[in-house]
Amino acid sequence: MDTIIIHHPARTMDELADALVTLTEHVVNKSPDREVNGFLGGRFGYGANWSSAAFDMRPYNWDECDCGQAQARDARAPHYVKKGLRTRARIRRYMREWEALERDLPCKPTCCRVLPNFRHHASGLEVRWYKYIGRGMETTGCDTPDVAAILAECIADVAAPPFKPWTPPPITEEMMDRWLKECDELLAASEDLAEADDGGPWADDDIPF
Repeated sequence: MDTIIIHHPARTMDELADALVTLTEHVVNKSPDREVNGFLGGRFGYGANWSSAAFDMRPYNWDECDCGQAQARDARAPHYVKKGLRTRARIRRYMREWEALERDLPCKPTCCRVLPNFRHHASGLEVRWYKYIGRGMETTGCDTPDVAAILAECIADVAAPPFKPWTPPPITEEMMDRWLKECDELLAASEDLAEADDGGPWADDDIPF
């Protein structure tokens, strides 16, 4: 059976994102070593590792596919358009071919790349986000989640002590590497778009292959 992804109205998604940030704050207050630092998402905007009878939570996964399907996709991957020969049409075609491969050879449900970032066991609600809570967020498993009730149950499960005064955590080498990676991705994307706008040696409608 195909998975149906429900895109909730913006208001519901905002409420859900706020609830997940609040829940992360409770988890971190109970266990400070679970804190995941970032830049754009704010202090509690990245989720935290937690697993219990009520819910599971994990931050966005930066690791490579661990189910073997990525290797299968790589074996059939289309050739990337060489620099200097890129046009919008070629880049779009390359992306379409990759999307088709991901549909034909999807990762397994247990793969670290597709596990939900949050799962509420009682309702079946699963939430996935990109890098930080609220960005590219999608939900499955529950059409109309009762966000307030889910948050209350999860907070009770965590049973965090009263909040402690916050002191800024030290900036680690891992954090710097992640921030630099985000900057590199943004720079590479902007360079590709700029080159495609130039048209390269071929116009969009004059592709020799």
